[in-house]
Amino acid sequence: MKKFIAIISALVIAASMTACAADNDANETAETTAATTTAAETEAATEATETETTSAAEAEATETEAETEAETSTENIEDVLASRADGLWAIDLANKASQWSANVKVNVSYEMGGVVSNMEIETLGDKFISKVEVVDMMSSTQIFDGTNYYMIDGVKKTYCINPNGSEGVDNYMLAVDETDSFTDAGIEEIGGTKYIYEEYDRMGEITRYYFDEFGNLAHYSVNMYGEVTYMTMTVEFADEADETVFAPPADCTELSYDDYINQYME
Repeated sequence: MKKFIAIISALVIAASMTACAADNDANETAETTAATTTAAETEAATEATETETTSAAEAEATETEAETEAETSTENIEDVLASRADGLWAIDLANKASQWSANVKVNVSYEMGGVVSNMEIETLGDKFISKVEVVDMMSSTQIFDGTNYYMIDGVKKTYCINPNGSEGVDNYMLAVDETDSFTDAGIEEIGGTKYIYEEYDRMGEITRYYFDEFGNLAHYSVNMYGEVTYMTMTVEFADEADETVFAPPADCTELSYDDYINQYME
């Protein structure tokens, strides 16, 4: 298109120069310069128009694609629930975590009364590290390295070996044999987004696990005494095992168990 316009412009210039052949050299130079300028302006204007047209088309295409994806996502989640035939996702996730040969990290966070709490549980076989942080208030960590249980205060930068051991931590996932506790499945909206939920009765506590249409875990809720607490929840599976995380931080000072407990009495 640009070449076509350039050719037409050149022909116009040639015709103008022929008609004015009787004029003096100064006029020829002026007309040639003016014609050349006109051609350049015409081509520049054409390029700008084509650029604007292309940009507008691309923007419209991107917007249309985004709208289509959003509509598809909204429609798909009902279709996925209706046609789901691959078992219970929460149970499958628990089975995968129990059999995984590398680290598994569970992240849970929730807000209550304007206070945000974050929990991170990482496991490798029977080893675990559990971190609990209440923003601007406290930070506490428990570790089992396969032999010793550690208690760590992230604020005071101290830790001790807990001689009383520990019964482990709740990683918020189901046990692999809790299939019978399943009670219901459906769709619920959280924060403006629809999720597929699986509901389980865990010893009288009604819990729900919320998944997107691709089966990715996004939220968790528990109903205790008629009050539902919603939490964000994700699970990450590492590619390789890393045992270095199951050790007290190097910047913390070791205390005896009694001294560790007494520091909170002062």
